[in-house]
Parts: sequence; C-alpha cells; structure tokens
Amino acid sequence: MCSSDLVVGVIAVIMIIIGGLRYITSGGDSNNTKGAKDTILYAIIGLVVVAMAQVIVKFVLNKV
Repeated sequence: MCSSDLVVGVIAVIMIIIGGLRYITSGGDSNNTKGAKDTILYAIIGLVVVAMAQVIVKFVLNKV
C-alpha cells in the first residue's frame, strides 16, 4: 500500500465519522440530513476509487 493510499484512506474514514456526527446532530432537518448522507456516500465512493486504482495498476503492471 502506497503512502498516498494510506492518507486517502485515513481522510475517507475521518469524513465518514464527520458525516455520521452531522447525521446524528441534524435534528431531523432534511437539508442537514441530506448533506450528512452525501458526505458519507462520497467518502465511501472515494475509498472504492482508491481501492480500484490499486487493483488496476497492479493488473496493468503484471500484464506489461
């Protein structure tokens, strides 16, 4: 695992935690709830992109 992947992973986990805290403290307000859900969703998408980038790079390097 590359150091940049580790940094992105840590940032994504922090963003998931922040999104969870925003969701808990939204007080039922639909705008705040939607923003919190979006934060969590985008952090998870970021983790998937980083994981897939590693897989793609390893695949290409093994084929070359």
